[in-house]
Amino acid sequence: MPEFSGKPNLHQVQGCGKSDGSGTDEFIGLQAKHEAMLTGLAPGQTYHFWVITQDWSGGTNYWKDMTFDTPAVRAPTYITAHGVGDRAVLGWEPIFGPGEYIVYRSRVPGGP
Repeated sequence: MPEFSGKPNLHQVQGCGKSDGSGTDEFIGLQAKHEAMLTGLAPGQTYHFWVITQDWSGGTNYWKDMTFDTPAVRAPTYITAHGVGDRAVLGWEPIFGPGEYIVYRSRVPGGP
């Protein structure tokens, strides 16, 4: 287990977030619910995480190693297209994974 590097009753995410994998910089205070946003995750991967708590007197608890999976990249769903004058409005449900969407157009199916 890594050493606790936070402040009492505050939290820090270790092992994700920074480019060197050492954790997040941000400490969040006394709230009823704690959340941490992890960024830079890849699709179709399993990630491990754990929670370390420390009380005001320095007592530390290490919670069990847990995992979560990021979904693999898939095709968007609910794709719609509506002609409006000399334009078209395209839409689809966002999905996890892609850094960008590339849209091609043609006057023939599968055409240039």
